[in-house]
Amino acid sequence: MPMKRLQYLSIILLAAGAVSCGKEGLTQAEPERCLEILPSTGSGTTKGAVGSGPLDGSYTIFLSSYFNNMTASETSGNYFCGRPFSKDGDRWSATPTIWWPMGGSLDFLSLALKDRTLGSSAIWYSENVTKGVELEVPDGTCLDSEIMYSRASSRKAEEGTVSLDFSHSQAWVRFEFARYEPGTIRVDSLVIKKAYLGGTLRLENGVYLKAQWDFHGFFREDYTVAQSRNLLLSNPPTCIDLLLPEQQACDLEIWYTQRPTASSPWGAGSCHVASANVDPWHAGTKTTYTMIIHKKLEISASVSAWDEEPRPISIN
Repeated sequence: MPMKRLQYLSIILLAAGAVSCGKEGLTQAEPERCLEILPSTGSGTTKGAVGSGPLDGSYTIFLSSYFNNMTASETSGNYFCGRPFSKDGDRWSATPTIWWPMGGSLDFLSLALKDRTLGSSAIWYSENVTKGVELEVPDGTCLDSEIMYSRASSRKAEEGTVSLDFSHSQAWVRFEFARYEPGTIRVDSLVIKKAYLGGTLRLENGVYLKAQWDFHGFFREDYTVAQSRNLLLSNPPTCIDLLLPEQQACDLEIWYTQRPTASSPWGAGSCHVASANVDPWHAGTKTTYTMIIHKKLEISASVSAWDEEPRPISIN
């Protein structure tokens, strides 16, 4: 799959009045004179991990904002960094409340994490017009916790809402074993050879929203898919889903045993190994491997969008 430039998300700089609610750390004006900053996942197109639907309360949104002072540019800078927002019903909000400043505008960058502890280790930074964040993803975290990112596109001035459209930072990989006569084939294990299971995710919010995985300091590992151990293939097809960082081609290694009929013992020495060099896994896409086991293993792969336009990211 050819690499594509990340979709550009425009941001509207919103001028406001003369009263100031103050920067974080300074005295804020009285709450009733200001609008509360409220993230919104907008039109319902935001996708949760392994599936579709609105971003739910199992996520925490970490939001950072850069203040553009239109009358005194030397005072521009970070308004707040990495503040957590939680969902209560249909509303995302921070505790304590964060208010919109007056006399300028805000740019936003956000992360949505299932593992809240990752948010506390994220590093938010600002340099000239480029705002960014990086966070280190420990080995194994990607297997059960989705990491999403977003740049704000606009806010509704009458509501104080920041509209966020999140992109996936990981690849959704599905292994699908086709139907068989029950009890004749058992998968002993499925191994992904030499895969990166973690890394550092870096985002930059400048003229374009850029993202990339950096694997310096991390090592390729052989990962045995836990759900594949002693998996007795049955009807309907068996599916296993994983979330992994975007990365170059890996090998798949599958060990399995067979028997002639459901009542026969598993044949001695009937263990097979099969490897398949697979295409790169791109963030925001879903790769499905359909596996057919007869006397030999046959694997076919198909790549599709993750219920949204694919947004591949580059690799250092």
